Amino acid sequence: MGKTRYVQGLVVGQAISSASTQFHPVGNGPFNASATSTVEASYQVIHRTAGTFSNLSIRVKTNTYATTLAFQLRKNAVNGNSVATISVGGTGVFEDTTHTDTIVAGDKMTYQLPTNSAAKSITVTVMAVTFDATSTTAVRCIDSTFGVSTGSMNTNRYNPIIGDLSTANTTEANAKTRIRVAGTFKNLCIRLSANSITATCKSRLNGANGAMTITSSAAAGWYEDTTNTDTVAAGDDFNSTYVMSATTSTTIQHIAMDFVDATNSYGVHCNGWPELTTQAISITNYFAASGDGSPTTTEANAKCLAKDAYTCKELTINVTTNTVSASSTVKLRKSGVNGNQVATITASTVGIFSDSTNTDSVAATDDMTIQLVTGGTGTSLIWSFIDMFYTTVTTKNVTKTLTETIAITDSATRLAAKTRLSGAFPTYL
Repeated sequence: MGKTRYVQGLVVGQAISSASTQFHPVGNGPFNASATSTVEASYQVIHRTAGTFSNLSIRVKTNTYATTLAFQLRKNAVNGNSVATISVGGTGVFEDTTHTDTIVAGDKMTYQLPTNSAAKSITVTVMAVTFDATSTTAVRCIDSTFGVSTGSMNTNRYNPIIGDLSTANTTEANAKTRIRVAGTFKNLCIRLSANSITATCKSRLNGANGAMTITSSAAAGWYEDTTNTDTVAAGDDFNSTYVMSATTSTTIQHIAMDFVDATNSYGVHCNGWPELTTQAISITNYFAASGDGSPTTTEANAKCLAKDAYTCKELTINVTTNTVSASSTVKLRKSGVNGNQVATITASTVGIFSDSTNTDSVAATDDMTIQLVTGGTGTSLIWSFIDMFYTTVTTKNVTKTLTETIAITDSATRLAAKTRLSGAFPTYL
């Protein structure tokens, strides 16, 4: 078992100017930062794995508020223990490294940011919290959006395991996420906040329907499959799909599922953008460890503290179009320095590129980012996901008892000789 770090990146930054309290989903993926995220029930995520949250943090890019703001973890629409206080006009990282919150299966989790003035604004780039599952290592993977209307979507839409919830992607290859660690996906969930038709959501394994499936009624709410699971092997592709029963509009907030690796030790980070992210030549972009795939050229905006020691491996990118005629690279960065892992993208070549050789040891005090550097000739490349797997490094105290047996073989005579005093003994009458 090990801890997982839920990183939620929207690193281009979303300026929030609202007189109402904002709510955001809790999981591994993007967060929702818009003036419309004011109805908490629409942004709650059902968690089906019991455990403990700790090390709540938020990264603020800009802030014009003249008061402090309390970034709060909430459970079942009630304030939890964890709260990171954002100072007056403060920017940078704000944390709660003291308090924890324990959940049971079925609890609904949100983040709360009580903005209180439409005349002020705050720009957030990363939210994060550590999750320590009670009896396994589990990651709550989410595809999330601002709560957009699906419109006339009576054809299948496809989404990665973590990332932006697409309302437009009808090409499954753009949503497939390469899994590099064997495990199980379970507890598929979809949240509909406005709905007058039925919706079907399914898991997809290697381009075919998986075991998990959900059919909603014509009503808003949470719909789940807590019975079926999908077992994946290293090298499999996995994603989800949804389709509406008619062309009538509905509103989807998020799709969520759990990933549990076969050894109960690995978590996964992923940036997924099924509608594809384009990067021109000679550009260095940075991404949060997990998020919607939005880039920034300012690395500080994407940084997130690890808070625990990890070993990271299998850095992978899926390139769907590539007219860059020089090689490009994806790297893990630790505290502003290149790590060992590097996935090299061959010039003018598409497909999956991974580093399956190198690993990176990340300290609890390190902050992590993903860097994509495009080559200097040609035009651009387009990618759909970047993912990486990691496991917690645990320190074990080992106590050893040493037993030594000494054999004495000297004869009594030899022992006596060894202890005899030199010279003659005196004679007493």
